[in-house]
Amino acid sequence: TDHTVPSSEGDYLYYSRTFEGKSYRSYCRAPKNSSDDDSWIEQAKSWDGTTASPILPGEQVYLDVNELAKDQTYCSTGGVSVSPSSTQLAYTVDFTGNEVSGLYITDIATGEIIDHDETLECGKNVKWGSDDTTVFYLKMDEQKRPYQLYRRTLGGSSPEEKKEDELLYEELNELYWVGMSKSFDEKYLFVSSQSKETSEV
Repeated sequence: TDHTVPSSEGDYLYYSRTFEGKSYRSYCRAPKNSSDDDSWIEQAKSWDGTTASPILPGEQVYLDVNELAKDQTYCSTGGVSVSPSSTQLAYTVDFTGNEVSGLYITDIATGEIIDHDETLECGKNVKWGSDDTTVFYLKMDEQKRPYQLYRRTLGGSSPEEKKEDELLYEELNELYWVGMSKSFDEKYLFVSSQSKETSEV
């Protein structure tokens, strides 16, 4: 039973926990104490080490991988990303072991899956756009090489209202693979194309 060092993002402190007897981690967060930004340090130190006790006051589990893994022969999460409003979660998970993941969007408060396409196969990485309506993900070729960057627009109550995912970048050179990351201020999305010997952003 242990936890990672909490990291600050928006109005919350984010960390993950592992539990004795369980195979997978739980992703957690706790609201910041606005009166003292560093008060969490002493609070975390005072944790009694037990499974039942929260690491920080107001702890919320927003993704329990042990629950995802139930009735699955294999389970490996990839990207786990909270939306800009802190109300939604985007994550990728591989249930096959074939290095191909599915993309899920959930409501953090209820745990309800609000967006998932069973036919979509993607890589591990997922990033939010500037608001809660856009996510970016990577597709892979037959050699499991990430080579396409897509933008997915969320929303639309009917199939007619849903927009098709938009291809933003494609790397056709089989020696290169595509990656993506966000700037520290979350304003920009960086796309990289790299091989074993060189890289471009």
